[in-house]
Amino acid sequence: PAGRRPAGSMALRLIASVPKPVVVVPPDVHEPDRIDSILVPLDGSDTAQRGLQEALGLAKAFDSSLVLLHVVEYYPMMMEMATATTWEMVTTDLRQQGQQVLERAHDAAKAAGVASEAHLEDAAAARVCDVIVGQAHEHQCDLIVMGTHGRRGIEHAMVGSDAERVIRMSPVPLLLVKSPKQ
Repeated sequence: PAGRRPAGSMALRLIASVPKPVVVVPPDVHEPDRIDSILVPLDGSDTAQRGLQEALGLAKAFDSSLVLLHVVEYYPMMMEMATATTWEMVTTDLRQQGQQVLERAHDAAKAAGVASEAHLEDAAAARVCDVIVGQAHEHQCDLIVMGTHGRRGIEHAMVGSDAERVIRMSPVPLLLVKSPKQ
């Protein structure tokens, strides 16, 4: 709906202009009484790692658990250009890389004394944002903590923003964290 559109755009403009993480409560979403479960989407980037660190701090403060998520994203161009054998190798490699991202995050949670569970999901025909929102529903998370790359201008127009779409569709509040380099 048109009324929901500015929320994501405004939040991303705000996060691009401030050095601290930004909490976003989407329209029609109520703040939880308690934060028992935090969803942390991870893609292996520095920005996602920063989101994980914020989530670990919150989980310790609120005695929450983490739901660690890596979404394997298949790019249509890769599918069209690859032979069946090459495609199998590419998908296996993407899944292994995702598993390694989740293992490192799980180890970090364990070292911090925070309970966590890890989920490797395929985007298949869906967008990454759809998988993130679906996992928030499925695991009854109270908060999503995610890194955003803060893309603006033509780069944002070309690749879009999963963070913006998650803001628009999220069933729970979000904590958006940008890269320390931004």
